[in-house]
Amino acid sequence: MKIKKFVLTGGPCTGKTTLLKALNNQGYQMVQEAATLVFQETKTQGVPAIQGKEFDFQKKLITKQIELESKLNNATEAFLDRGTVDNLAYCKLFKINPPQEIIDMAVNNRYSGIFLLNFLDKYETDTEVRKEPFEVACKIHNLIKETYQEYGYKLIEVPPLAIEARTNFIIGKIQEFDSYNLNIASKETASKI
Repeated sequence: MKIKKFVLTGGPCTGKTTLLKALNNQGYQMVQEAATLVFQETKTQGVPAIQGKEFDFQKKLITKQIELESKLNNATEAFLDRGTVDNLAYCKLFKINPPQEIIDMAVNNRYSGIFLLNFLDKYETDTEVRKEPFEVACKIHNLIKETYQEYGYKLIEVPPLAIEARTNFIIGKIQEFDSYNLNIASKETASKI
């Protein structure tokens, strides 16, 4: 049985990490954002900032993403803080050609569903990883949405609700998704009889 992987995506500071933790507390597997982990690793190694090295940084991200996703098991659905298609959107932002590994992963590693988180009422940045002003965050958000659509995904938009309501919204959507797929499978089986 193939594991169902759902991506939580959107612009910076849309509440992905908080929502991911809440879903993990409900018993779902989670994959942290590769970019945050790579930033933390490079910082502890004393590696300079990525500016001017965006291509190499994207290669590191896809390696980390593959590593993180490979640790998932088939026991329950998994939620990911960004997916490989996000990397392609960031390549557009940086105006670089994406590494072939990212394209291959985006084509061959399809996700079960994509949740696009809309911005919360209050936009906050930090000094470590999330430094983008709101205008840039909106541009990133739109590039992500556009890129997932280019890769054939229908996105489920998540409104700016309180964390418990957002969690329930997503759980409800994946239950609808399961029911829909069960009905499709039943119809296909019936047509073969």
